[in-house]
Parts: sequence; C-alpha cells; structure tokens
Amino acid sequence: MAAGQYGWAPQGRERLILGHESLGRVRQAPVGSGFEGGDLVVGVVRRPDLEPCGACAHGEFDMCRNGRYTERGIKERDGYASQSWSVEWDYAVKLDAGLERVGVLMEPTTVVAKAWEHSPAEYLLQALAGCYTVTLAALASAQGTELEAYRLELEVDIDLRGFLGVDLTVRPGLQQVRVRLHIDAPNTPREHLDELISLVESRSPLRNTLVSQVDVVTTLA
Repeated sequence: MAAGQYGWAPQGRERLILGHESLGRVRQAPVGSGFEGGDLVVGVVRRPDLEPCGACAHGEFDMCRNGRYTERGIKERDGYASQSWSVEWDYAVKLDAGLERVGVLMEPTTVVAKAWEHSPAEYLLQALAGCYTVTLAALASAQGTELEAYRLELEVDIDLRGFLGVDLTVRPGLQQVRVRLHIDAPNTPREHLDELISLVESRSPLRNTLVSQVDVVTTLA
C-alpha cells in the first residue's frame, strides 16, 4: 500500500489516509448514541455496498459477495491514522477500559471470531452435542425412562489473547464448555433426571476425550 500498488482513494481524490485498525477515546458523541466522553472505542472498518448483496444485507460485511463494499484505510474511505477521527456511532464499538493496551487488535480479533463461527471448532461442539444426544437416548432407553423431547444448548468461553499470542499465559483453546439439557419427561422425577445427566457426563465418549489428557501426535508425512 505504501508503494501505491494496492488500495483505492476516495472518489475524486488522489490520496488515501491509511489506518485499518483503530483505537481512541470519545471526545464528543450524539445524545442517545450510548457513548460518552472518555469511552474507549474502536471503529468498524468495512461498510456495505449501497445496494447490498445478501451477505451485506444481513450485516456480514466481511463476507461481501459483489466486492462493492468500502473499507477504511484500504478501499475508498480514509483510514484511522490521524490524531483525531470521526466515525458513525453505529459503526463504533465500546471497549472495556481494561483493554486499553490490546484494544487495537479488535479488528483482527473479529476476523478470528468470524472464522471461529465457520471453523472445525464449531464442528467439535456439534460433535459433542451429537454424542450427548446419542448417549442420552441410549441410557434413557436402557433405564426405561420415557423422554418425550429434549434439546441441548452449548456455550463456550474462549480468550483469543492466547490464540493471537498477546498473552502467552492464556491457553489458546476453550476455557470452558457448558451444556444445558432441556428434557421433557413428565413421568420422571427431577432427581432421576439429575442422575441420568450425571451418567451421560460419565459415559459420553467425546466428553471423556475432551476432559482427559489425550496424546495427539503430529508428524510430517
């Protein structure tokens, strides 16, 4: 970009202000915007096409299909590399004050987060949910417990500082996986269902793999 081989200036201009990532403190903000002076913020980089594709229309600007998006510091919008900059309030993200040292990494971190949504890690959680479902059904059938319906909700904690190498004391993997089981079994006491869930935890092969120290050996083929 510095050599002028990549990047597009705003229409009618020959120069583009660089600065893809951003971090700043609010000096003034519109009433009702949710921001106040002194707030730590980063600015969203990409804007959708005025005639958005399907992805942009659903707020997934990074997945733009037609390439007619604009992007601060790269494509037809000035970047954030200045002493002061302005951004539309609905394209600003408020950060916790404790993130002052690493907040500038918010933009690349969001890319990682989007990748997480479509990554093998998501398949891992789906596999765990599937394993729980099969194990629950098998154990309930063996015990004669009638389940009319059931569903699972999974939540995870992950600290991306480990993956990004910002803090090497943070493990790059998941910190915790929480599985919430909703079971409809009107003729079964709650105590029996609690025992069934404990049994599912102890018998699920995939959960056992996740909570155990399993050697994974990697070699060059």
